[in-house]
Amino acid sequence: MPIALLSPASAVRMADEWFAIADDQHFWLRRRFQVFRNLVGRHRLLDGGRRWAEFGCGHGVVLRQCRESFGVRVRGFDLDRTPLELAARDASLDLAVYDVFDRREDLAGAFDGILLFDVLEHIPDAAGFLAAVGHHLAPGGWIAVNVPALMSLYSRYDEVAGHVRRYRIGDLRREADEAGLAVVDATYWGAPLLPAAWARCLVMARTERGKVIERGFRPPSRMVNAAMGLVARLEHVPQRLVGTSVMAILRRASAQVGAGPGTAEAREATP
Repeated sequence: MPIALLSPASAVRMADEWFAIADDQHFWLRRRFQVFRNLVGRHRLLDGGRRWAEFGCGHGVVLRQCRESFGVRVRGFDLDRTPLELAARDASLDLAVYDVFDRREDLAGAFDGILLFDVLEHIPDAAGFLAAVGHHLAPGGWIAVNVPALMSLYSRYDEVAGHVRRYRIGDLRREADEAGLAVVDATYWGAPLLPAAWARCLVMARTERGKVIERGFRPPSRMVNAAMGLVARLEHVPQRLVGTSVMAILRRASAQVGAGPGTAEAREATP
């Protein structure tokens, strides 16, 4: 299926070499999806409509994960055509170059579920971006957000990767509030990976810029990748203590009353 051109393509704050490393077997991408699957189950997100989209879909890993795990065909949008060309190697994916700030009328309220996986940390005006994404959300719909956690872990890796910030749950809640959205459930995850994240901060300080993404994200071997995958699973989620990432479910603020068990939990979780 050809890539639809709904907006002019534009480069984004992202290191293109990351896409060559982040394949379907990478332990971190697999663990991220496991955490998402956990929240999907807790909130019965598969019980409603299945018009899903991913904004910032990159090279399509999450699109394939959703198709294989849930049987859901997710429409993928990105502003950068370079990773979309990689995703388009899978001819079954529905892909488009699109700027959410265009707020196309034919996409208003078009999706029951929207995924924003590791997108917000690249965007200076994250609240404005969330508000623009909300234009595309159907009544009663949800947005799943994943972001890197803890500014204490901000390193040269984040700088080269194009990250503006890292988050605590409270930071994400404030941005959601500004956008007219509410965090109805949230979890830190990646706590077992904290030693590796701290070590990366030290190593990145001594790594030349052109090798930062390679050294900071690629496991040195398949055996290490498998071992890291096992380590990453040594935590119960949701948990409100600490981690290397935050994942949250957002809904329109007016829908948070009675939205389910996550509402009270999210209020308690706010630092």
